[in-house]
Formats: sequence, structure tokens, C-alpha cells
Amino acid sequence: MRPVVWMFLFLAAALVFASPVLAADIVTVRVTGTGMSESEALDDALRKAVEKGSGVEVTSRTETLDHAVAFDRIVTRAKGYVAGFEEVEKKKKWDLWQVTIDAKVDQGKIGSDWGDIQLLLERKGRPTVMVLIKETVFDSEGKPQEAQTEFASSAIEQLFIEKGFQLKSAKGLDEIEKRRRDAAIARNDLDALASIAKQFGANVMIVGNSTCRFSGKADVHGVHLVHYRAAASITAYNSDTADLLLSTTMEGKGSGMGEFKAITMAFKRSAENVSEDVLRKLLNRWYFEFQHGASLVVRVTLLADSAKALRRSGKMVIRLEQMLAEIENVEDVKMTSFDKEAEKAFAQYTVKTTLPLEKLRNHIILMDTENLGFTLEWVGSDKNTLRLNLYIE
Repeated sequence: MRPVVWMFLFLAAALVFASPVLAADIVTVRVTGTGMSESEALDDALRKAVEKGSGVEVTSRTETLDHAVAFDRIVTRAKGYVAGFEEVEKKKKWDLWQVTIDAKVDQGKIGSDWGDIQLLLERKGRPTVMVLIKETVFDSEGKPQEAQTEFASSAIEQLFIEKGFQLKSAKGLDEIEKRRRDAAIARNDLDALASIAKQFGANVMIVGNSTCRFSGKADVHGVHLVHYRAAASITAYNSDTADLLLSTTMEGKGSGMGEFKAITMAFKRSAENVSEDVLRKLLNRWYFEFQHGASLVVRVTLLADSAKALRRSGKMVIRLEQMLAEIENVEDVKMTSFDKEAEKAFAQYTVKTTLPLEKLRNHIILMDTENLGFTLEWVGSDKNTLRLNLYIE
């Protein structure tokens, strides 16, 4: 059944069987948000209300990802968790707005959405993520200065950890590796970045630049304010296949009586915005893959008892490619590399399929190769890659 049909059925059922929100699921918190505009300050307050009101362990797994509407709930913004709020105070201090609210936070809804995310991660095999982002500040003269901060990386890592992801922190990089990371980001060298991610056992690499630029000065009621604008440009890739998973750019503004405060505020705001967008787009990408297929990698080492047998390795890899293409729910197979050495050969395939990795593995291992001149042995796998030995008889 098509996802759109599921959505309408799910909504219809929800209307018929809907029950009032339990009072026990609602907590009231008082928070103050700040922003360059009144609406920005309110959004900040709503986000803080959710953070403050969700201080409970949420493990509900009552929803199913087979319904499009259920997945939509995963990526609902902060205000979707606020059942209602009352404005307590609103004021403008210099050029910044402050809005204080009493917000009613729906902990039950947060719990349900948390469960959806856990289900999605389990179906994906709980990928391990590494964040590699360089931060740079351009001063009032336009000169670049390497920032000694990691606001964007920290915001993304914190959000992903809260949602149940497995993280490999870039804080483990030594100075040489950091310089290697920064050079690779500047060159957009995906191979070098993938190498760093694989070194730490990460399946997804989130990379990019976060820059903060001077945007002006102003005197407000005798107070000298400095303005900076930060922009975080982020992309995410599968570290095994180098497939682009998402791309996004988010900005944030900061003002203060000194450069440090303005820069810090701008970096933090852009980091908060981009972290939420990265999570939303990554989950959307994975959900789409479950419906339409994802690219998995099959790496094969071809072994033979003699040089004569090894000379047949070219035919073997083509035959295996054809067999992979015949597996049910496999949409496309491409042999991306083939190399032969004195005693062995290596082949790599990219397989587009709606099958999870473990089911693809089972199909391959159970192939009947008795009369084809080779046998297959499964030697290992991770979240996106299956490794096999092929023995030429």
C-alpha cells in the first residue's frame, strides 16, 4: 500500500480512537528565550522549554515506521512538543528581544517520537557517526583567524547522542590529524575524510565549515555593540560509498558589547539551527532509503591455489556481478573496482537494494555456486559493507 494511503488511514484511525492527553504527561516550565526579533526569541524559548521539560528517560516504541505520518513526528520541531504556553514577559534590551513563557511540555509525545527514532536506528543497524567541522572567524578587516572553538561539532554531537546515535568524537584527533582534517575539508577531499572516519570506525561522516564574519557596529542608547553573522555549511556522506546523504547551510546572528560575546552567540545560534536540520535531513534520507533502496558495498577477495586458476578471476567477478543482480529486491549492481596481484585479486560492488545488509548477506551466502567454479565465504560486515572471500576452484 502506498505511503500516502497509509497516512490517511493512520490519521483517520487517530481521529476515531483519539484520547485526551494524560495530565501526567504534561509538565509546565518557565524559560526565557532571546533573539534578534520577537519571533526568534519565542522560538528560542520554545526550544529551551522542550530541553528543560524532557528530562526523563523516554523509551516508548509504540509507533511503527511503516506509516509516513509516524515518521513525520520524528522530525517535528520543538514547538510541536509544546501543548500550550502563556507569555509572562516580553522586552527589548538594546537590539535583542527577550521573551519569558510558561510552557506546557508534552513528555508523552517526546517519548513516542524518541521511540520512533530508536526503531529507525535499529532498522539502519545503528550507524556510527563522526563529525568533522572546521571553524573560522573573519575579523573586522576580513582577515581569517582559526577559531579555537567547536560549536557546530559539539551541537551536532550532543543532539545525535541525545537521540541515541553512536558517536566517534573528533576530539580524539591529534594535532597532525586535525591539520589533515582541515586540509581535506578545504580541498573537499572525500577520500581523506573517509579515511579518517574509517580509522575511528565511523559509517557516516558529517563534514563542513562554520565561519563567523564581522557584520557591523552600532551605538544603542550609548552602548557600543558589535555584530557578527555565522554560517555553517554541512554535508554528510556514507564513509564506505562516499554517497552524499545531505547538504545544508544555516546562519545565526550575534551581538554583544565585545567581539568575543558577539562571535560566541553567532556561532551558537548557527550551530543550533544546523544541528536540527542535519538530524531532520539524515532521518528523512534513511526513511526514503527504506522505501526506495540504499547503496550497500560488497567487497570480495578472490583466492586461488595456482596462477592458472587466478587467471580466471576476471570471469568470476563478472559472473558474481550477474548473480548479485538476480537477487530479489536488488535494483542495480555496479562493479566499482577490480585489482589483481600475484596471488589474489580484489573486487568491489555497489548494490542498490531495499534489503537490509544482513538479508543481502544471507542471499549471497546461500547462492548455489557448486557448478560455477568458485565458492563463497562470508568473512565480516559492518553497517554498509559486506566482506567475502571467493575461492576459485
